[in-house]
Order: sequence, then C-alpha cells, then structure tokens
Amino acid sequence: MLELIKCKRKIVILWGSASFILYCFLFAQTLADKHGQHTTDVWGWLLQCTLPTLSLILGMITFDSFNPTSIENVNVNKFTFHIAIALSTVYLLLILSIILFQPASGKPLWELGSSSNIYLAPIQGLVSGVVGLFFSKQTNK
Repeated sequence: MLELIKCKRKIVILWGSASFILYCFLFAQTLADKHGQHTTDVWGWLLQCTLPTLSLILGMITFDSFNPTSIENVNVNKFTFHIAIALSTVYLLLILSIILFQPASGKPLWELGSSSNIYLAPIQGLVSGVVGLFFSKQTNK
C-alpha cells in the first residue's frame, strides 16, 4: 500500500513536467511560425489532449489545500498507482512522439494531430479514469 498524498504528488509532477515540456516545444514552434495559419489548430489539438486531465488534477489539488487532513493517512493499492503512472507516461510520450517525429512523417502537425485522435482518445479516457480515482478520493474525518 502507498500513501495517497505521495501518489498524488507523483502524478502531479509527471503531468506538470510533461505538459510543460510539450507546451515549450509548441511555444518554440509558434514563435518560429512553423505552423503558419494552422497554429490555432495545433494548439487546440495539444490542449484537448492535456487540459482535461490537468484541470482535474489542479482542481482537486486546490480542493485538497482547503482540507489537507482529508487525505492524510489514506492508503491506496500500489498496483493501481503503477497503472496510473504507466498509462499516463505512455499517453504523454505518444503526444511527444507525434510532435518530435512530425518532420519525418512529411505531414504537417495539424494533420497528424487530427488523425491521432483515433488512438489517443481511447487512451486519454483510460488515463482520465484511473488518474481521476486518485484525485476524487476524499475521506470524512
């Protein structure tokens, strides 16, 4: 068993740092005008891939800050935590790989992003479900 608060912190660090890296890549490409008139499409794709889960995580972290004792001494299953980390890592690496391997594909990023939804959306659903379990857990003491 693992402490819920430590699990939440590790998930926040993973999602926060990975999202920061993804946004930095796209920000640099935006400054270089790599996507031209399709910049909004590319940002829309990346934000729809990351913002729902980030919003859930940050919203619940904020909620926890108003009642920090609600999750103290709560333990969670180690296997479930490892599933959350593994699915999150695979999902975030898939997004990064789309951005990094775009030049080799010969297709613009807005096309790759649009076509990637066919395989990213199901994974995002799984990730949101398992990560959401960690951030919806509250106890009444």
